[in-house]
Amino acid sequence: VINNRDKELFDKMLDVIKSANLSNDKDYELNVKAEYYEQISDWNNLYKVTKEHIAFKHDDPRLLNDAAERFFKYARDKNKEDLKLALSWAKQSVGYESECYNNFTLGKLYNALNDKDMALATFEKCIEIGELRLKGNTSDSANIYIYIKEAERMIDDIKLK
Repeated sequence: VINNRDKELFDKMLDVIKSANLSNDKDYELNVKAEYYEQISDWNNLYKVTKEHIAFKHDDPRLLNDAAERFFKYARDKNKEDLKLALSWAKQSVGYESECYNNFTLGKLYNALNDKDMALATFEKCIEIGELRLKGNTSDSANIYIYIKEAERMIDDIKLK
């Protein structure tokens, strides 16, 4: 449905979700809406649904990070207020669970907002956490390795400017 960008099927899917009486139906509905709006490049609805989802489920570090990433990706060329909102979500995500993935997002947002010192410190934290995770037994080694390499690249880029 989402990949086909079929509005009629999308609406039917939402009806099924609502009528299924799932324990997490609101969360699932908001996830589906966000994915759909992202696929069809509908920034206005994506923006609204993302904010609604955060208001509904504000203590989920992955959701907060995903929302911050979306705003970084789509709002970057728009205005600083969207980036500041994304920064606040990334900070909350790290506050709930300081991991490699969300420190990387936080570093990108600091960098986009021209806070180079905080960006450097946050990318260094990303690398530190990533290296610790790689020493342990993790099934996410490939992603962690990518975050480490990207954080190192971002640090080099910042230092060159």
